[in-house]
Amino acid sequence: RDIHISEAIDQAVLAAIALEPEQRPQTMEAFLETFRRGYDATLREQHAKPRRRTKTPPWKIFAVSGAFAILLGTIVALLILLLNKDDKVTPPGGARQDLGLHADKGAPARPTALSLSAAKAVAREKIDAAVKAGDPRVARGAAVVAAEPLRPALLAALGQPALKVKAAYALGALKKLDPDSRAALGKVLAGPAGFAAIAATSTLARHGDAGALAKLRLQRRLAKKQLQADTALFELVQVDKSAKLAKEALTRARRVLSSTLKARGLGPLARRGHKGARKLLLAMLDGSSDSARLHAAEALAGTLSLARSKRALKRAEASPNGRLRAWAKGLLARRGDAKSVEKLLEYLSSMDAQARRRSALELGRLARLGKLSEEQRGRAQKLLIAALGDESAETALAAAVALMAW
Repeated sequence: RDIHISEAIDQAVLAAIALEPEQRPQTMEAFLETFRRGYDATLREQHAKPRRRTKTPPWKIFAVSGAFAILLGTIVALLILLLNKDDKVTPPGGARQDLGLHADKGAPARPTALSLSAAKAVAREKIDAAVKAGDPRVARGAAVVAAEPLRPALLAALGQPALKVKAAYALGALKKLDPDSRAALGKVLAGPAGFAAIAATSTLARHGDAGALAKLRLQRRLAKKQLQADTALFELVQVDKSAKLAKEALTRARRVLSSTLKARGLGPLARRGHKGARKLLLAMLDGSSDSARLHAAEALAGTLSLARSKRALKRAEASPNGRLRAWAKGLLARRGDAKSVEKLLEYLSSMDAQARRRSALELGRLARLGKLSEEQRGRAQKLLIAALGDESAETALAAAVALMAW
């Protein structure tokens, strides 16, 4: 029997085993949704084929069904392992270093008498140690907070093969590129082809480097894998405003399953007034995956009213995943919702480690953008200083990154 698997299944599998966490489904719900769509597409394509009169032996049916079940189980197990791996990176010295900050087990540390300057010195030590240990959370958090004092750590991260992609994108989130940053990104660009080179080239191109723009076009044409070609395309559309490229990006966006990649490519088009891109993002905003909704809301930032944003993110705000809840509150806080700021401050004192980590980063971003009142800024500062001694090394690192915005 002719066994056919649709391209949608291939996309789901490739996204699940992607090396970069941001390119993988952010929740099991998101993965199962994309795999289900691929499975449905496979059935539709098989039924559309002319039926043969020969009867399929029962053993073949059982063999194919068993192989398909094993494939699905393997992918789910691999995805769980990859997600768990991302949550278990710790800095040198174990899960927690004694910095003179004390906390009850499982809860954030209580505020201490550390001054801001002393706390920032501790924070820099944590950040430097994490970069040396190859912890990707520094660059990931820096992309959210985007504070200038994080630049030295990001330049150091560019020298680590496993951190190059995230560090390049995080440097691009900063307001400008200094000569040292341009030189470091140029070295990555000149290195082996791959996602790191695409990220470095895109960052340089978005900051006005005409040579990098030409290089990005070349990277897209020479990409050996579809995922690399799509990544280069969606990075290119951020700086190349041609109608032809926009049409190509829109066509690929309809086939790409990664909400992260799709939102990154469609966001610039939607903000430039492209109706097709905005329509696709609004469909994601009303979709079934909380992660996809949040990515779409980020891509549409500044073009949605606060009321529309609240309706779209209502379910994400009630998610059992603390990271998604805090992310949703951060989005609403940037739109001017004072209650969401208060909720982030509450999360920073909660028992949910995921919520503490993301709320720390969101408060750092709000501080950099000037979205906190003086009273809120003071409270956030005290809570972040206390969180430097959190039982969770990941939360302590997030607090360290966030404090760089003060």
